[in-house]
Amino acid sequence: MAPTSSQAEVDSLIERLEVLTKDVPADEATRKKLYDVTQKLNLAVEPAQMTVQRIMYTPLQLTVARIACDLHIFELLAQADGSSIDIESLARSTKADKVLLRRILVYLAATGMVAEPVEDTFAANNITQALAIPGYEAGIYHNFDTALATWQHLPEFLRDTDYKNPSDSLHCSFQLAHNTDLHTFKWALTQPEKFANFNKWMTAARAGEKNWLDDFPFETEVGQNVQPEEVLFVDVGGGIGTQCRNLKTKLPHLTGRVVLQDLAPAIKQALPVEGMEAEVHDFYTEQPVKGARAYYLRKIMHDYPDNKCTVILQKLVEAMNEKSVILIDDMILPTQGTHWRGAQVDLAMMASLAGMERSEKQWTSLLDLAGLRVKKTSLVLVLDTALQTVTLETTSCYEVLLRVFTSGWTSRLWTLQEGGLAGSLWFYFYDQAEGYAILKKRLSLEGSEDVRVMIIFENLRKHFQWLEMYSVENAAKPDIQHGLLTLDHAPEHRLVGVATDEALCISTLLGFSPKEIQQS
Repeated sequence: MAPTSSQAEVDSLIERLEVLTKDVPADEATRKKLYDVTQKLNLAVEPAQMTVQRIMYTPLQLTVARIACDLHIFELLAQADGSSIDIESLARSTKADKVLLRRILVYLAATGMVAEPVEDTFAANNITQALAIPGYEAGIYHNFDTALATWQHLPEFLRDTDYKNPSDSLHCSFQLAHNTDLHTFKWALTQPEKFANFNKWMTAARAGEKNWLDDFPFETEVGQNVQPEEVLFVDVGGGIGTQCRNLKTKLPHLTGRVVLQDLAPAIKQALPVEGMEAEVHDFYTEQPVKGARAYYLRKIMHDYPDNKCTVILQKLVEAMNEKSVILIDDMILPTQGTHWRGAQVDLAMMASLAGMERSEKQWTSLLDLAGLRVKKTSLVLVLDTALQTVTLETTSCYEVLLRVFTSGWTSRLWTLQEGGLAGSLWFYFYDQAEGYAILKKRLSLEGSEDVRVMIIFENLRKHFQWLEMYSVENAAKPDIQHGLLTLDHAPEHRLVGVATDEALCISTLLGFSPKEIQQS
């Protein structure tokens, strides 16, 4: 039984946490670690009545934040340069009744959206500053004005459809909530103010995202020996051309044409990128650019159910030649321990578009329906709850890899596919993520100085070689006999959550079509 903390230890911890609220560490990794731990602590100590209150009244936070945006409260406090503003001054600036305004501000302070240093005086904190950013304010407007009604009608919609997984983009909770027969995107075009807020929010939400070109070796995988008249890159449904600009900026020396495709409203607002060709195209129709080296889809697939995604992909397949690839830049959900942000985006896509975020198995199934096979996943990030308790910075490399070796992740049969298809295999630990290749190299260096570590290294190397057996390089020339011999050892002690997945996984590893296996 784990030892119980003494009251003195708890009191000391509370005091240290109070100090931290006033002196937050600047290091981003430390802040994230603190956030994750305190979130777990909040849920662990929360009384049942407070749990119910929190869940029931969560929509009220969005509602009051919307009112605060209308009154420019966040903006006013953020512009005060750290100074407090009394209720009388805020009432004059907002032209709101002082009694009403005070009630709103008290709620904002109680929920942490503003600070209340003294009675009837308010100031900006870090959350106020965030909510004062125009793009984040637009997010509040979008979610209250458009998304909230969709979520409110979701129970009714699912009940009326006998709790079937939505698969029709024209028949979702969104259509019920907004009394329309239009697709969500077409409806948005009829609502200029709401559509503008959505676009501002999407721009702000994606600001600071890692550039996909930092992870994917585009030049070596796609950009070799391309003639100037050839099409190097087609950004399908690429909006205003942000990714075309990123490509031209990151790799300006590459030859070949760069093409942006989207519907007319987006193309009219296309960025002035030198060397980018912009054309109007509906990705449900025939792809006019034939034989491009790369057709790129960024966060397109999650907007649509499988049947629509299949059509989009098949239109690209018809235009491809032997040198063409499709690059899908989208989320892959883990099979267990999904982060709340990924889970909530999945349900938001379902309610508004009958879309979804997909696990690796779901991606494999979708691509097989379109007649495609994964050539390489540039990066696979393993999210295992046991590994997320390991602090990489203070744990020896051999212990880290031993924990990986004994984690639940290695007991899954799909591990072989994840490891084999990944251009780079990474594991998410408590304080940061780290690549398997980096860990293996570190362990080899440690082993050169300690024979005990070298013994561990050799044992781990034998275990992980099964992943490398199915790497893209080894699979370039399939050898069924070799594959079967490898399978005689590789799946040992590995399990699947659904019995029928075993045949699907093994068929994929051997280069067979999962679709044909399913049908048989």
